[in-house]
Amino acid sequence: MFHNKSFKTTSFSRLSIFLFVAIFCAITLHTIPSYAAVPEKKVAHHTEKIREGKSFSKIYTLSTKKAGILEVRIHATGIGSSLKITLCGSSSKYNLKNKNIPVKELKADNKGKIYGQIKIDHIVMADSYKVIIQNKGAVKKDGTLKTDIIFTPAKIEEKTYQDLNNNDTPSDAKDFNITNHKVHRRILSGFDEQCDYADYDKFYIDKDTYLSLRLKTLSNKRKEKYRVRLVRYWDNAVLTEIDNPKHKQITKLLHLTPGYYFLQISSSDGHLFKDNQIIYSLYMAKTVNISSLAMSKQNLSLYNLQGYNQKALVSKCNGKSVSKYDVAFRSSNPSVAAVSQSGKVTAKASGKATITCYAIDKPSVKATCKVTVKKPGLKVSVASRKMLFIGNSTRCSLKRSPKKLKVTWKSSHPSVATVNAKGKVTGKSVGKAKIYAISKEGIKSNACTIIVRRKPKPKPKKLGDTTTEPDNKDDRTDKIAPVLSLSSAHLSPKGTITVTANVSGGTFSARGAISIKTKFGKSCVIRATAARGSGTILYQVNGKSASKSIVIY
Repeated sequence: MFHNKSFKTTSFSRLSIFLFVAIFCAITLHTIPSYAAVPEKKVAHHTEKIREGKSFSKIYTLSTKKAGILEVRIHATGIGSSLKITLCGSSSKYNLKNKNIPVKELKADNKGKIYGQIKIDHIVMADSYKVIIQNKGAVKKDGTLKTDIIFTPAKIEEKTYQDLNNNDTPSDAKDFNITNHKVHRRILSGFDEQCDYADYDKFYIDKDTYLSLRLKTLSNKRKEKYRVRLVRYWDNAVLTEIDNPKHKQITKLLHLTPGYYFLQISSSDGHLFKDNQIIYSLYMAKTVNISSLAMSKQNLSLYNLQGYNQKALVSKCNGKSVSKYDVAFRSSNPSVAAVSQSGKVTAKASGKATITCYAIDKPSVKATCKVTVKKPGLKVSVASRKMLFIGNSTRCSLKRSPKKLKVTWKSSHPSVATVNAKGKVTGKSVGKAKIYAISKEGIKSNACTIIVRRKPKPKPKKLGDTTTEPDNKDDRTDKIAPVLSLSSAHLSPKGTITVTANVSGGTFSARGAISIKTKFGKSCVIRATAARGSGTILYQVNGKSASKSIVIY
């Protein structure tokens, strides 16, 4: 930050010099918006003991490697006399022999304390600067003088006075690299120690090409008028002129033939106000004539949820992959969907937005993508019944938004009803339980209430009664009249015969001189248990019965 990390202290009365070890500490990030300063600053602290009845002068010297803003803060106690603070540099127009250097007198309050600061109100170049502190009148009593010297570097390319003035005429123009995609930050200054009214850049075109020229005013406190001209070197023809650029970036796309060119950036009338600086950004690079733009998606759905809230849009220029230096992205509603300059879209809130990709040097050429940001959610529903008997099961269905959400199923009362990883609910005991799903991101679905009851006992049936009431009145809609079929109604002694039903899930039974040998599903194998006689095979399902009589001979 400083060229020499030692601060020299000199007494004018005794002409002695001694060194103090500087103490540097990083403090709160700070930016000077009007000068586009680097968001950091360094502070050097110094403390001196002042004796009653003595006069004194102190000099603190610092050397900077960068251009920036210099500020000194004073806090004195017990001195009682006024202090004169002077800031000067080694430049011939900014030293003690010049009347333009900043000087300030700080007076003591009624308690003998002094608070105040002095600040150079513009960017100064890298130099060796002196902070001179002198008392006016004798010190009234012993006291302490605390001095903070603050230097905030500015983000500009000119660092020294030589840098500032070495290209202010066409003959001194420096070569500009038009193959390097870089934004340059520069300064024009009307302050006496700088007097920089123009910048010139020279470059060479080896073959027909397009040149991208972009300029933006970063700071112009006095709203000074200045202009930009692109001039053909061999005949001084002005190819383009930008008069009085504003804070919004101005772009030009120029077709150039081989040869030398130079760019002139200067104040409109050849000088600047004495107390004004203009900071601007400049970009010049070879490019292509963009005729078409396309994006990888024209419609995009996102969710305001981590992991589902971002998507990168890929652009193509003239059918080929686009350079990040040639296009820019803009969102019509950044509070819903923001977009970075690389094309990454980030969902912010539910709603709709349009992302536009446009050619920086030819804004009329553009492509758009409509973005919809949805609110994530889960919705549970029961596939069949919400009432279960103990031991019975039903399945819950889940609508996910987004569809790839991974969820865990939960039951509010697992002792009443359990639910597995696939949403299958099984009744365990009498009661009520709420079934819901929750994602790993913390999204919780609605709850579906499951009622679990005991299965009622069937009523005893009279012999020969083929019609019975259903155990559960709610099951009446499921009653189906069963039908039995067999190949023959006769059965030889100890022989077997198969009886088939038209439905499954019922109960087979037999009476008389026959018995059931095997039964399953829709069929039942019976056999004769007597040499002669008869029997009846019965089938019951959902409270309805069917029967077949069989003769044994």
